[in-house]
Amino acid sequence: MLKNNLILLCLIFHLNLLFSQQENDTWIKFEGADTYLIGYKDQKGEVRIEPKFTFLTNAEIFKNIIPVFEETNLKGEDSKIKQYYLLKNGKQIGRDSLYVYDTTLDCENENKIRFWDPKTDKVGFFDGNGNIVIPAVYDNAQPFYNGFSVVIKDGKRICADEVQEKEPCEHWSWFGNIQIINDKNQVVADHVPSESLNGIDWFSVKKNSTEANENEITFLSPDGGTYSFLNVDKEFENWYRQNFLKQVSDSNINSFLFEKITYDANEAMQFNKKIKFKDSFWKTENREEFLKNNKGFLLKMIQKYKESKTVISTGMTPLLFKYEEMPQYFSDCGVYQNIKFPYFRVYLLNKNKVVLNTISFIKTEKEFRLLEIFRILYFRY
Repeated sequence: MLKNNLILLCLIFHLNLLFSQQENDTWIKFEGADTYLIGYKDQKGEVRIEPKFTFLTNAEIFKNIIPVFEETNLKGEDSKIKQYYLLKNGKQIGRDSLYVYDTTLDCENENKIRFWDPKTDKVGFFDGNGNIVIPAVYDNAQPFYNGFSVVIKDGKRICADEVQEKEPCEHWSWFGNIQIINDKNQVVADHVPSESLNGIDWFSVKKNSTEANENEITFLSPDGGTYSFLNVDKEFENWYRQNFLKQVSDSNINSFLFEKITYDANEAMQFNKKIKFKDSFWKTENREEFLKNNKGFLLKMIQKYKESKTVISTGMTPLLFKYEEMPQYFSDCGVYQNIKFPYFRVYLLNKNKVVLNTISFIKTEKEFRLLEIFRILYFRY
């Protein structure tokens, strides 16, 4: 009995060690020294895949599965391009089935990646092992966030002028039944109005909640239940007006700021002076260092925001966030994750609706934080 227990404990230990190694075994993209091709190294710098993929291979890191364009017969005149999904063990799957949107490949997200079936012209999902976990039955699908994906079914292609064409035009989109599915391919909301999806925080889900919240939107599930999500746009506007503007003070301003502040470090950064582009430059400082030199100015500026007309805008990305410095805020493709970390700009306007100043905020995993202070060349909003 004791011997069996020891064997079981050893097995559990080795399995935990194996899973831990797999989680940390992320490969990193690099470019060949004398070629434009791309390969991958492990965390120790050891080359795992020699450069052989074209620049269209956009995965910055290789966790489990990536889409690739491989150029073959490099030394010959008749070089060819192979496209497929590649697993860590070297296995190739989904040849000629890459999901491409606006010339950009998909990247693994929540252990899933989209693929396109050329025979049916439908979209599905592979998991990190290359297994089909969501069949290709959808016209289009968004990545999974917190186990939810927005998909289109029974759709048709519509051009920018809203005219249906037999062949896709240069700028087209899918029009059809919008559904929300979970990672088991179950429909949790059907016939969803597209406008209701704006600003959804997928990580705030409540199932069958009976609490009323003006910042939430609720969808009725086919099984009779409900799924409620925060609308982060409404949440931010309420927080900005009720918390930030009303509660910020000399003693607590530190708690409203992001860990680093980017600002327009220019002496002309005042509300009664114009600023020329050549005089403007960005500077990023730690929160404490920024407040040491700029707390008084910041408090006066916030007072201006209390007294003046403002406009809130969303859907953009932070000015100086870099993947190399803050990878946790980016996808495996090196794209800022606006859905996970929403970003907002608040424009200060004069009486003629000309933008005088801009402050921006980011929602971290827990709360909103002021991130940037800058001037935009004068434009009318």
